[in-house]
Amino acid sequence: MKNKNDEVKLECSKCTHGNIFLRALGNPIDSWYRLLLACFLFIGVYYFLREASSILFDLFLTNFISGTASLNPIYESRFTDWLIFMFVPSIMSAYYIVYKSSPKLLISIKPGFRWGWFIRCLVIVAPISGILIIGQSALEMESELVFSNFTISSVLITVVMSFLQSAGEEFVFRAGSLQIFSTVIKSNKWAWILLCTLISIIFALMHNPNNFSATLYLFATSLLMFVLVYYTGGIEASIVLHSANNLFLNLLTDFSNIEVDFNASSHFSGGDLMGNLVVIGLNAAITLLVMFMWNRYQKKV
Repeated sequence: MKNKNDEVKLECSKCTHGNIFLRALGNPIDSWYRLLLACFLFIGVYYFLREASSILFDLFLTNFISGTASLNPIYESRFTDWLIFMFVPSIMSAYYIVYKSSPKLLISIKPGFRWGWFIRCLVIVAPISGILIIGQSALEMESELVFSNFTISSVLITVVMSFLQSAGEEFVFRAGSLQIFSTVIKSNKWAWILLCTLISIIFALMHNPNNFSATLYLFATSLLMFVLVYYTGGIEASIVLHSANNLFLNLLTDFSNIEVDFNASSHFSGGDLMGNLVVIGLNAAITLLVMFMWNRYQKKV
């Protein structure tokens, strides 16, 4: 006999509506108990992986770097990205152990990674996002491009780690948190909106913004990501947009003499209110573009 969770999973595999992605875990009777257990398990697994990664990185520095030329500072920055990527196995472990559900449901309603849709977003949206980011930064930055840290390997590792770091944040904020906390919500649309708003506030504050405009930008960007997740029923598009933003900012950091603070605590990262409003508007336009692309993509598949 099928239980409610089995029915929801079956519906997830067939339906293309984002609301199914939001309630992939259903509403189990012991939802509050499972939610707390999932949170504690996620934190435990994450800190174990974080400490293990730090130990291995220290061993690498001691055994392979000691006595040689100093380590390129870019690699140390990218190690932080790796620690954020550890969110992925952590939330997947909590998801599978506590809810007995396939971690693929964290990615999309398929369930699983929709590579065709991901590649389409990557090819069309990422270049547009990159042009906007670099163009705006060129207008605001007074620094010159320098290549003191430039190596082929540093560029490659920046590309890879920017994607992994963005995927880690999307798995936690736009997938894991949304689905796990939604187990205590029934079918109240205002509760969904409140949940997305609260997660977006947490997302903004965790980046340690130094002023209101930076907080507003992070909060609005998170809400736009939630719109994409709901509309497309997965996190592929939000990963692309998040990765493009972080990648081009990382590259600007590597090749300019101004440090871009990804904790949003520096004056450069904070920006002014008008500049952040312009960026929010551009991100909203990109979100509408992705929604249009999704409608076209659905007709073809």
